[in-house]
Amino acid sequence: MSDKAAYLTSDQIDDLLLSARYGDLEDLESTLSPLLSSSSPSDLLASIKNDSANTLLHYASANGHLEIVTYLLPHITLPLALAQNESGNTPLHWAGLNGHLSVVRALVSHIESLERANPEEAKRMNVIFHPPTSSSTGEEKEDDGSERKLWDVRNRAGRGPMSEAQMREQEEVVKFLLERMIDGPEGSTLQPAEPMPEKPSTETTATDGVEQQTANLSLNGDDKP
Repeated sequence: MSDKAAYLTSDQIDDLLLSARYGDLEDLESTLSPLLSSSSPSDLLASIKNDSANTLLHYASANGHLEIVTYLLPHITLPLALAQNESGNTPLHWAGLNGHLSVVRALVSHIESLERANPEEAKRMNVIFHPPTSSSTGEEKEDDGSERKLWDVRNRAGRGPMSEAQMREQEEVVKFLLERMIDGPEGSTLQPAEPMPEKPSTETTATDGVEQQTANLSLNGDDKP
């Protein structure tokens, strides 16, 4: 942790998490901007989390605050972009399950960019998140992890971001993530995946209910946005 990160009090950390949660970019900037000039801004941001290991990026992503996500991303390293809370959810899990497509796009693009810039680090993290599995003959498949996208992290329930989005019927997010899995990084010349079938008009999503619930939750409480 950097020296400047150590100066943040628990009250300041709570205030910053609330600012990220409710989209108060001005308040977030007033506190963070002077500190982000430190030699290790990623250490500073990694230190700002609650008892459930939810970071600023978790809360901003969960609630669709693209401006805050955009403000944070230049300082977000690959480990921090893929940081899991105590339930194993990454910021991408939360953005996906709440249907925030613009945030999902920003997160995936950032992670893919960091992978290209830091191939050795990405390879190490790929082994951590996607460990080799045994084949039918009992031998480990060394390239097993490389067959999955690095951002396709599994939470404690064994679900990746796309699965969480699919469970909440966030079809635009599911379609986008499916295309990323098939086509590779942005700029690919491959044809896009088939669109998801349209949902009957009589159905509704749970997004509004989830967003309403977030306003009443304690920062140190359950694993919710």
